[in-house]
Amino acid sequence: VSLTTPLLGQIGGPLYEPLFVHVPPRGEVQPLLIESYKMSEDGLAWTLTLKNGVRFSNGDPAGAEDVKLSLDRYRSEASKTSQASVFRNSIAGVEVVDQRTVRVTTKSPWITFPVYLAGKTGNEGILLPKKYIDEVGWAGYAKKPVASGPYKLVEHRLGDSVTYEAVENHWRAVPL
Repeated sequence: VSLTTPLLGQIGGPLYEPLFVHVPPRGEVQPLLIESYKMSEDGLAWTLTLKNGVRFSNGDPAGAEDVKLSLDRYRSEASKTSQASVFRNSIAGVEVVDQRTVRVTTKSPWITFPVYLAGKTGNEGILLPKKYIDEVGWAGYAKKPVASGPYKLVEHRLGDSVTYEAVENHWRAVPL
């Protein structure tokens, strides 16, 4: 299954899935790529566990190192996303606990943290592929992104159109 669309803005929509999603009609936040999450009693840490079986469009499995890279990138000086300053000012550190789990330490209690990972406020909730980015670099990733969404990028005609292809054996379901 392939899909070609006129270029209307960002090309990434069908490529990416956020860690959390806003669910209609009231916009409640629920986990998508996350299996479990918990805020510490003092509100200064969050433990996030990625769902088992999540894979990127190149077939690589997703894990805690990818979540760590993503959160570190969102709070880095290189980040130009709309919420980068919120992440810089709020996250003290991110540590890998096990293959699918990270612990995010915050500078002060941040009870709305999952909201910022739900893709509604910007692209901060998408999962970045550490292994792939280590191989191709950030410039290579920008030219040919790999993501956890149900489609992969086939062709991008600058200023014209984008062609996507369904990811075979997508972790949730193959698009029709």
